Amino acid sequence: MKTIKEALVTKGIDFAGRPQDMFVNDATRREGVILSDYGPSWKEQRRFALMTLRNFGMGKDSMEDRIHEEIKYTMDTLEKSIGQSINPQIMFHNASSNIICQVLFGRRYEYDDEVIKIIVQCFTENAKISNGPWAMTCQKLAISWMNEHKQTRVPGDPRDFVDCYLDRLDKVNPRTQKSWKTE
Repeated sequence: MKTIKEALVTKGIDFAGRPQDMFVNDATRREGVILSDYGPSWKEQRRFALMTLRNFGMGKDSMEDRIHEEIKYTMDTLEKSIGQSINPQIMFHNASSNIICQVLFGRRYEYDDEVIKIIVQCFTENAKISNGPWAMTCQKLAISWMNEHKQTRVPGDPRDFVDCYLDRLDKVNPRTQKSWKTE
């Protein structure tokens, strides 16, 4: 418990980053919301995402509150498993998936619930796929969607999150007017 508290609280910033791999860095050009690494850019992206999600109806509870609440469930799970073996990877995947579910769907799941098991399995499989040979096909598809959004959107009148993000990029970086390239 002391080690977990030290990692998550005392030295939280040291462990705050996300794993980076070549595909993610190449596909996102180190920009974006979901897979950004911790730092000034991540903080700005997070601020934008939270503001936009609130505009689309997200509740007023902060992300930090949800994380702290989920940590309580994680600690309870650890306490209940004393003397037993437990897979920490699955436990932490459950915790992070529950935080995402709370933001997207307004609901959390018990760690033994079939829904959270499926979500974790899907994330795990997607991570394998995103680092596999089919990744480039997905990247080309995403670039196609971004280019389509750029051609059909009305700046300042967003239809969805992607339009809001493109509006924001236009304000910060004029190069977003160019089409994305598959190079």
